[in-house]
Amino acid sequence: MPVRMPKFPWSDQQIRQALGFHAIPDPGDERIVRDLAVFGASQILARREGGRKPGTASARGEIRRLLISIIFEGDGGFAGLLPPRLRKTPTAPPTVRKVHQILVQCGWKVSEATVLNDVRKIGSRKLRGT
Repeated sequence: MPVRMPKFPWSDQQIRQALGFHAIPDPGDERIVRDLAVFGASQILARREGGRKPGTASARGEIRRLLISIIFEGDGGFAGLLPPRLRKTPTAPPTVRKVHQILVQCGWKVSEATVLNDVRKIGSRKLRGT
């Protein structure tokens, strides 16, 4: 197994010592402080750049909502999984619970609250077919 070098070469004790107050500054401390500034700046820039990228969460949400509408329609392999009495009330707790169970069986890791929000976004009328 190859030996990994740490991203930042200074130990916690060395950092605390370099940031502490000294009557006479140590030249080694200046290198540590400079390295801290460079590393901190790169972390800040990376976080800002990541915040500007479009997220995949919205795409997953759209796919999940599409799957929920297919479950309500009873198309494909989902025929008969959701009884007709539950289709009449899409936002009722038993319906949300059943749709959540179906999504979990499909491998989605979502809460019942997320399913309820998705059903509300799709719209009850559309899911009832009216």
